[in-house]
Amino acid sequence: MLVIIGGSGMLFAASQTLTEHSQTQVLLCGRQQARYQAILTAFEHAEFFPFDFSQAKSYAALAEKLNQQTQPISLLAWIHSPYYPHLLKLLDEIKPLLKKAYLVKGTSSNPLPQALMNDFPLTVIQLGKHTSENRWLTHQEISQQVLEAVAGKQAV
Repeated sequence: MLVIIGGSGMLFAASQTLTEHSQTQVLLCGRQQARYQAILTAFEHAEFFPFDFSQAKSYAALAEKLNQQTQPISLLAWIHSPYYPHLLKLLDEIKPLLKKAYLVKGTSSNPLPQALMNDFPLTVIQLGKHTSENRWLTHQEISQQVLEAVAGKQAV
């Protein structure tokens, strides 16, 4: 199972591509189902899960749902750093099922809790400015960077 948190905005293209190529169920977690509607309509194996990354109860509900199934879980999350403790608790609660986790981290994010780095199969995808131009990455470039990291084509 692939779980995507925070993939309806800047990561929409990555969410769409990952869902398209997934051989397992994809759980798209967000506040607004309409933002994922194109993916949900196109792919029968995609499902929406109501989720607010700022609310601890959303992480608890997601952990409960994920622990009701037995498939290995790959998780892609882009959440704001003040909510890393919620993510840490989620990962701890699904640890027996967790195969791989990817955390997209912006340049202004706070440091990661050490437990995230030490206790889980976590790959951090560090975003920043364009490598050869003085500008921020576009949504498409961000999605491409995430896809490359997930495919293992880029050191992150």
